[in-house]
Amino acid sequence: PLSATSSQLLTDGGLLICGFVGSGINVDGVVVKITATGLLDTSFNGTGWRQLALNPDFPDIALDLVATDQGTMYVVGLINHASSSTEMFVAKINSDGSLNDSFGSNGIKILDAGSRDDFAVAVAMQPDDKIVVGGGMNDGTTSSFILHRLDSSGNSDLEFGSSGFVNTDITGFDSHINAIIIQEDGKILTGGIADNGSDTDLAVARYESGQDISVSELAGLPFIEVYPNPASERVSISSELPINGVSIFDDVGKRVLTERVVGSTVEFDIHSLSSGSY
Repeated sequence: PLSATSSQLLTDGGLLICGFVGSGINVDGVVVKITATGLLDTSFNGTGWRQLALNPDFPDIALDLVATDQGTMYVVGLINHASSSTEMFVAKINSDGSLNDSFGSNGIKILDAGSRDDFAVAVAMQPDDKIVVGGGMNDGTTSSFILHRLDSSGNSDLEFGSSGFVNTDITGFDSHINAIIIQEDGKILTGGIADNGSDTDLAVARYESGQDISVSELAGLPFIEVYPNPASERVSISSELPINGVSIFDDVGKRVLTERVVGSTVEFDIHSLSSGSY
């Protein structure tokens, strides 16, 4: 069986589709190219489709793709290992369906965020041709938002987050990114899901094209006042809407403190935090 997970309309009216083929452990990621008339485009790998088969003994699944105007594409997903763990992968495929040997290792880049399970669900391309990959990372207990940025050769962008990774724990429960959009101003907008402990919510996070998380991103939302600023011992927050809890994130998106507080004005202790920007 063949399952589709994502697609992109091409400038010539054709269509790229990614997904997976097979069942059980015999599952491989696949990319299909269709002409504007709905036929398999045989200029792509001679058949109109390419099976990735990154690991012949274990499954890999393609979950999203993005194509350049020249027809080169980046495909992301997850690959299983014998240890039952998963990792993120990025494949760069030429317009003729061949793997681009200048990218990663023979056209494939495996991304290890350092957790037990990592998976890539979304990919987007910046105007400078850098690739932003998003998904989730699971430390064995909960999963969280994960972003990774690479250049067009598959090298991790070490100026982005920590070793190219930005990890954001949204709620303290399971969360992951499902979609990425690069805004005109270069900011990275992500959308996904987040478990709040009782059910699942929509989660949206926006990142600077570097690694800063700015309080100015709250513009347009109900008024929130944080004081004093700077602070070293205690912080107060006042809001037009009731506050049910507060989380503090460092400048690479890591959640460093959570307080379960309730009210329209709350106060909490921050003396345990190191000096820095939050």
